[in-house]
Amino acid sequence: LPDGQYDENNKEMQLDHSKLAPFIVSGEGRDLSATVSAQNEVIKDLIRKNEELKKEKDIEIKELRSLIKSL
Repeated sequence: LPDGQYDENNKEMQLDHSKLAPFIVSGEGRDLSATVSAQNEVIKDLIRKNEELKKEKDIEIKELRSLIKSL
């Protein structure tokens, strides 16, 4: 689920396993939803970190341009 939409204490704000695609549900009492959820969290974290790095790089580039202009 997107950020802010998951609540471990509220079933209404958790993944609805009945809506999972057949290739994710094994039918043997265990499915891949936990793995998919974990991978999703890793991807979201990597996206956040990438955005932070891009912002830092943009700031450094602006500072370098300013320094070059002053020279």
